[in-house]
Amino acid sequence: MPRFKQVDVFTKTKYLGNPVAVIYDCDNLTTKEMQKIARWTNLSETTFILTPKSFKSSSSSSLPIADYRVRIFTSNGNELSFAGHPTIGTAFALLEDGKIKPNNQGQIIQECGAGLVKISVDKKAPRSNGSGGGGGDNDDLSVLLSFELPYFKFQEIKHEVIKELQNSWNNVNIIGKPIVIEDGPKWAIFQFESIQQVLDLNVDLKQIERLSLENDWTGIGVFGKYYDNDNDNDNDNDDGEIAIELRNIAPAVGVKEDPACGSGSGAIGVYLANYIMNDNDKDKFTINISQGKSIKRDGKIKVNVERNNKNDLSIHVGGYAITCFQGIYSI
Repeated sequence: MPRFKQVDVFTKTKYLGNPVAVIYDCDNLTTKEMQKIARWTNLSETTFILTPKSFKSSSSSSLPIADYRVRIFTSNGNELSFAGHPTIGTAFALLEDGKIKPNNQGQIIQECGAGLVKISVDKKAPRSNGSGGGGGDNDDLSVLLSFELPYFKFQEIKHEVIKELQNSWNNVNIIGKPIVIEDGPKWAIFQFESIQQVLDLNVDLKQIERLSLENDWTGIGVFGKYYDNDNDNDNDNDDGEIAIELRNIAPAVGVKEDPACGSGSGAIGVYLANYIMNDNDKDKFTINISQGKSIKRDGKIKVNVERNNKNDLSIHVGGYAITCFQGIYSI
């Protein structure tokens, strides 16, 4: 019988991260059947594992470039070309079951709508004490997984839209220039003056849904920086690292608030790169992101930003995952 797992992503502790349903053996499922399952799970995303389509040819044979192919659907049936926490959760599920193994570079390759995504497996990561609950070949698997954003693009936000949101967000000071960053999803990014403003924000979901549909956004991402005098900063903020509190809100795609968002975190990396690297002449930095406090979660995401000598920017988003449920499904 075909199997499924529900994996909690961007956490080492069950039920504090962002869950994704991972559906195995989907080559014979139709798109409508996938949408039906995704609506039923009612999670922000459900992934469906398929045989890769991308191949590399040699003189004697053709081999798949990717370790697996995945399709990603939201709870309202929309298909995404790429999403962060489903990428981490799907890779973890397959690694835990021994279905895939890293190559000599410590990477696995995911094929999705956005193309080929390289996922790094940190072999030096600590292992848990057997509480993984996965039921596969690696029940004690505790490994840091990270992916590089496959692409990112910028889109301006109309002045009148920024003004409308500023007027509706009482006691909030927006700093920097808000902008839309597309890295699969499209996030309208706003930096607030303080962490407390981020945590206290009460949004009008109907307004955000309307603006998202009118402007072709997935949703909004609001964030603030932790400073040394912020007592609730529980990130390991070493020299050269930045600590962030982030909220991603996307009612237009059925997500009131994302507990821990990989693509949203990647967008923060892109956003901050323009300020930090240009203003301080840095070629790399790390962001430790906390997310989910306002909805009783505790997601932890690490974003590494680096610019090479050719001025090319790379954004890597990483975190842990743990299996909470597994079983079989029928259609």
